[in-house]
Amino acid sequence: NGGGSAVAVQNSNDCNKTGAQGVGTCVDDGRIFTINVSDEELGKVIDEYTASKGFGSAPLANLGSKFVSGSKRAGVNPFLLVQIAIQESGYGKAIPDNSFNSFGRTATASQPNVSTAGRLWYKYDSFADSLDGGGTKDDQPSYLKKVYIDEGKITIEDIIMKYAPPGDGANDPEGYIAG
Repeated sequence: NGGGSAVAVQNSNDCNKTGAQGVGTCVDDGRIFTINVSDEELGKVIDEYTASKGFGSAPLANLGSKFVSGSKRAGVNPFLLVQIAIQESGYGKAIPDNSFNSFGRTATASQPNVSTAGRLWYKYDSFADSLDGGGTKDDQPSYLKKVYIDEGKITIEDIIMKYAPPGDGANDPEGYIAG
């Protein structure tokens, strides 16, 4: 990609969850996980990837290391979060006013929220807090872990079918999963 960073996808027979080296993503029976590298190194890969997709000036641009640090803390794949932010908001370009919510996350009246068109949307303090609130706030990686992964939704298909089910607005789960 010209930047010196690469992301590889490997089949499970090429991966070793405890001993794999480098930057990459392994696929194991439909589940994805990242290989341990520094937040900065993997964050740079995310920043380069999103810039190459036309999101270099989007609000979430250059926050790759926040995607990684929050995801590592919560045990969620940061590339899943990147894709959700791209799909839901064009990487932060189309969000409910004053919400910093790039993920299309709805809220209840008891949660921090903003109201748009009669619907409550979760409100974060900043884009960085939405990605890594340090474990003290309900950031998006913590939310995904609690509401999806801890409930046994561990494949992209399982997560997306609950996150953006068919028939709920303009959701396109197959397109979402392909992304």
